[in-house]
Amino acid sequence: MKKVRKFKCISRKGTETYTGGFEIGGVYDLHVIDSYNEYIFHIDGDTMFGEVEDFKEVNEEEYLQLKVEKLRMELKETENTLREKEKYTKIVPIEELRTDVWYTYTDVKGYLISFTDVVRGIGFGYAAIIGNWVEEEYFFKAKLRRATEKEVETILFRIAKQRGFVEGVKFGNVASDAHGKNTGVVGKLEVQYSMALGLHSNNQWIMWKGKWSTPIKEETYIESIKPELPKINGHNGRLSDDSKVLIYGCAEIPVEWFSENGNRFIKNLTLSSGVQISTPNMDSIRKYLKYKLC
Repeated sequence: MKKVRKFKCISRKGTETYTGGFEIGGVYDLHVIDSYNEYIFHIDGDTMFGEVEDFKEVNEEEYLQLKVEKLRMELKETENTLREKEKYTKIVPIEELRTDVWYTYTDVKGYLISFTDVVRGIGFGYAAIIGNWVEEEYFFKAKLRRATEKEVETILFRIAKQRGFVEGVKFGNVASDAHGKNTGVVGKLEVQYSMALGLHSNNQWIMWKGKWSTPIKEETYIESIKPELPKINGHNGRLSDDSKVLIYGCAEIPVEWFSENGNRFIKNLTLSSGVQISTPNMDSIRKYLKYKLC
């Protein structure tokens, strides 16, 4: 008799746990060697051990029916895999080109294209022939295929790094007129694969519909080294709730005293109490306020 069952087991050849069977149960020729505490059995020539669950004997006709069903499922999985692979290898007919898909050429490496006007062949992307990103350009519509996620990420991540979008860099949200905040800080880069194709980080757009943001270079902050207020005369400083006054102990100092007017600013300060705010401390306060209030 044949055995039909679901099982959990660990191969003696390694430590990875395998869960066998499928929706209607796995079909195997199973021979139990030892059932003390846990089963030891043979499957496809391998000696394995583990817990065997819900197994039952079936007759030859039932066994063959289940084997046929299993083969059908395996064939369907293979067809789905081939269909998915073909999607990224076959040439897309011109009449099937869309505006929400990344494309590349089948006969030229390095291109990454998204169309904004399929009829006219206008779009944005990376033009390998000039080695640069183009916000609006005419692209030939022949011999195009869908770009894989790896191809898209390789090109976009490389361009982002070349343009200075590395972890901790502050940037203006290039799509801020549409939605989102006005600024963001680079963290994990993520590609948008549909609709408004672009690149974002922490839900803020670095590249949107072909247009790239610009890093705010003087505003680069890594989380672990955020600017902090210096101690002055033994007191920690804090910003008032309305962000108009800097408070040190009982002293309240207007924030505007730390502003810069062109290349003019107050280098150091002496309060009426005689407490001095040195040039390094003034610089530290300005950096802190720039970070908090920008």
